[in-house]
Amino acid sequence: MVSPAEDRGTDVHRSTNRSRRGAVLLQFALLAAVLLAIAALSSDLGLIRTTQVTMQNSVDSAALEGVRWVDELNDDLRRVRAKEAMRLTFDEDLDLTTTPNVEFAFGAGPQASYLALGVVEAAGGLVPGSLGLYQPDPQPNSINREFGDLVAGTFVASESNPVDNVENFDYSRPDFEVADQAGAGDAKSFLVRLRRTPNLFGFDAVPDVSSTGGGVPIFFGLGPLSLANTGQEFDVRRDGVAVRATALAQGRPIVSVGAKCYDTTQAPSLDALGEEGFLVVGRQTTGEYSSTGCERAS
Repeated sequence: MVSPAEDRGTDVHRSTNRSRRGAVLLQFALLAAVLLAIAALSSDLGLIRTTQVTMQNSVDSAALEGVRWVDELNDDLRRVRAKEAMRLTFDEDLDLTTTPNVEFAFGAGPQASYLALGVVEAAGGLVPGSLGLYQPDPQPNSINREFGDLVAGTFVASESNPVDNVENFDYSRPDFEVADQAGAGDAKSFLVRLRRTPNLFGFDAVPDVSSTGGGVPIFFGLGPLSLANTGQEFDVRRDGVAVRATALAQGRPIVSVGAKCYDTTQAPSLDALGEEGFLVVGRQTTGEYSSTGCERAS
């Protein structure tokens, strides 16, 4: 027979166990919500970072291409070559004449259009069929505007002042002097931009001058689109994250090319070759070294 005191003790013990189980479930639910939020934000940030790296690779190759043809082509043609170099970065078969295969196509990050706020629609407010990859189409900027996609000019930065290597909101740079239209063909420096920006200041979607793919959309990390600002102010949920990539290449004349003369009675030391910076072409004879092409060509 169970006494009243023992019966009360059993009831208290069972109640405590139920309370603990309820507390564990509540803690797990809160922790799961936090972990899901972190995972969502990490996914978006990883996508943004990947987009930026891909964009930077494309403008690096395009800037070098623009400088490479400065002495052989007129200004319009070298801009065409720079544009082709950028587009080839995102072409899956490296052939710009073929239609891209959507299953294997590359792009400068995702692109999406949203419905107007207040419109109830499936797919999280996305315009049906709008989700895809941004395929850049840089504008030639033949008039050589400062905020254009392809800009010719002169690199004037100083290594002692890295602050000068900053691009302002209007795309002006203290380290780059933009050439006028008449002198653009002779400019030895070439700047290339690729942007994913919402065009808040009117510099990013000027026909024949500049282009943009819009901000990189945030899909998971900031909640539903219904929380976005309905005004004209920038809102990352509606406008996406602004990502810009810029490359500036400068052409410099070659100082000298050729072989360096050295004492034919001794083998050249590797240390001396490294310090001098010349490639010595030689042949081994009977215990001696003899240089070929000894005179340096300037």
